[in-house]
Amino acid sequence: TPTDVSITDNEISNVLSDPSSELFGVGAGVEASGADDVSFSGNNISNAELLLEDKTATLTLRNFADNNTLDRGALVEDVDVDGDSRNIIFNSIQDAEAAAESDTTIEVLEGTYEESVDISTDGLTLEGADGASSTIIGQSSVAVTSTTPNVEIADLRIENPDGSRAVRVTDDATDVVIQDNTVTNVNTGNDATQPRGILVSGLDGGDSADGLEIRNNTVDTVRGTGGNADQTIGIQILEESNGGGLIENVVVDGNTVTDLLDNRSSQGINFNGNIEGDITNNSISTLNTDRPGADLGFTQAIALNAGGNAGSAPQNVDISGNSISNLDDQTPSSESFRATHIILSSVDDVATIDITNNEF
Repeated sequence: TPTDVSITDNEISNVLSDPSSELFGVGAGVEASGADDVSFSGNNISNAELLLEDKTATLTLRNFADNNTLDRGALVEDVDVDGDSRNIIFNSIQDAEAAAESDTTIEVLEGTYEESVDISTDGLTLEGADGASSTIIGQSSVAVTSTTPNVEIADLRIENPDGSRAVRVTDDATDVVIQDNTVTNVNTGNDATQPRGILVSGLDGGDSADGLEIRNNTVDTVRGTGGNADQTIGIQILEESNGGGLIENVVVDGNTVTDLLDNRSSQGINFNGNIEGDITNNSISTLNTDRPGADLGFTQAIALNAGGNAGSAPQNVDISGNSISNLDDQTPSSESFRATHIILSSVDDVATIDITNNEF
């Protein structure tokens, strides 16, 4: 067994897997010994399916990443491979998600990841580098999809220029947390209808999103150009139970929503259906519409309504501390098409909606 091994100052790249075999391309690997006997520093590792595979599960992945230069990397510790525990730095976030167990954290290093990511592992935390310098560029209609409860998506930059959604939470959004992300460049190279920055929809029973938190994200540069009945929305939550459903304890707080454009309507934050919760301390600005014709479209900063398959309209919602500015007002022929700061549509009991201390 090797001891006192130091591996330094190497250039390692283009270590790819053979698609005809079950073998992985590994940039750096530890087969035996462990952290007490092997050290890595000053190495430059790129474009390997596994940038590091530690079969002893003793190396601290964060230390390895700090002491070497990696072009990207999704860090997962205690990966179960045929009953053995391993610490692995994956090239792909999706590969890391597929290998992760419940209640695991995947740390995403600074870098660019041109892939769409589907999260189906209960309790998974997907966390980028500080300052949202870990960039996911979606390669399908949705850049990041979550379908399971207790997930956290944090500190990522998420783009989807050729798709219509940046983040979608579906099936079960119970206790999901989306925070400190930059969501940008959505649908800018595409002509899809109904683009969304962050969308919660298609839930089990229509209402499985209790405890959902969307905090301190920046949502900007979302574009809708696909038709005369289109609508761009920064953050939208849909309750679709067709009656009797309820989503409780939703928090949308501290987000910045800006630079939305559609050729019909732009909305900053939308609760659609029987939803209870808080829309607080958000900054919403620069909502634009380019609809042709007499009415020219409309903009709405915060909208509560009961469209589609909603059981009823939102209730018991606190709308406070929000700052709203620079809404495009095309002076349309009908007052119903004017720019609106806060709109309550089909709300049965407006007394349950608390609107205080907002700036317009």
